[in-house]
Amino acid sequence: MGINCPCCGSPLDNADKPIVSLETNRLLTGAEITQLSRREAEIMEILISRMPVPVDYETFASRLYGRISTENATSTLKVQVCRLRPRLLNVGLNVRAVYGGGYVLEYTKARAA
Repeated sequence: MGINCPCCGSPLDNADKPIVSLETNRLLTGAEITQLSRREAEIMEILISRMPVPVDYETFASRLYGRISTENATSTLKVQVCRLRPRLLNVGLNVRAVYGGGYVLEYTKARAA
């Protein structure tokens, strides 16, 4: 028997990772649903797709901002991640900065098996 999303009812094939919907801008972590802004949902989609591998600034810049300079994109991204972190900590996730420039999504507390 499969698990279905409480937001939209669609099957969850990868229930071991958080799930983000770009249609509703909602983050699903276990039984918790967190409403995100559109840009936060896009950031989470990138981080989740690469979890547990770090994502460099250039990848974020090209996927989120298109052709604006990397310096401006990096500054904007840092502000958006700073605003996102407190809500993620409430559901057991953290966006950690990595040496060399970028972010990785991690769990902050042990998950039930």
